[in-house]
Amino acid sequence: MIDANSPTIIYLIRHADVHNPDEIVYGRLPRFGLSQTGFHEAETTARYLASIAQLSVVYSSPMLRARQTADIISWSQHPPTQVYINEALNEVLTGWQGYPNRDLMAGKFNFYDPKKNPADESIMDVYNRGYGLVRIILNQHAGQSVVCVTHGDPLMILKTGLRGVELTRTSIREPDYPAKASITTLVFNTPVTAPQISYFDPSADMHKRIEAEEKARQQEQGQNPSQPPLSEAPAAASGEGDAVTMRG
Repeated sequence: MIDANSPTIIYLIRHADVHNPDEIVYGRLPRFGLSQTGFHEAETTARYLASIAQLSVVYSSPMLRARQTADIISWSQHPPTQVYINEALNEVLTGWQGYPNRDLMAGKFNFYDPKKNPADESIMDVYNRGYGLVRIILNQHAGQSVVCVTHGDPLMILKTGLRGVELTRTSIREPDYPAKASITTLVFNTPVTAPQISYFDPSADMHKRIEAEEKARQQEQGQNPSQPPLSEAPAAASGEGDAVTMRG
């Protein structure tokens, strides 16, 4: 039985690893599904969630990689949890999608300021849609455990804003950008108080091994070992950005 006086728990899940052989910014481009590594990550996260929570519902970004991650989480519940697609969890809308990661990493740029296309989203746009869904969940799923499968930047922007930290290009990248298929937990003891926020990466050991193998490969090829992009998007430009003011 659901107790509306119990905490409402929202598990924010970054989708698992993507098959992206051309190493492009895939953004909202279609047909970018999970890689074999991604399926393993999603299954690991799903098993962990099944061991700690009975989920009432799973919300997912409409992107294929997120839907596949959400389905795996749903199937691991007993009985399977209904999955609903929600646009509020979608990837950032940016004109940089389709560009090679390598080309963009070489220059100083960011997705938000200035916008590449007039229709591109700002950091505040992304925060507002994510926060709107949080308010809906607190109203419709009080006392329940809910999963939201989304993307790196939308997750980081929402978490940063809920912590009361100024939303800047720097604050949404460092120092705790979420790993693929990781779990950022928001515990709302009441609908009007700030959440308790925690983080866990069920695939941490695998991620460390992959990172070590990649560094070794780069050294063998005479490259300078470098940190992989923190999200689907390459890292933001260096230097501080102007802060934006949070709204509700």
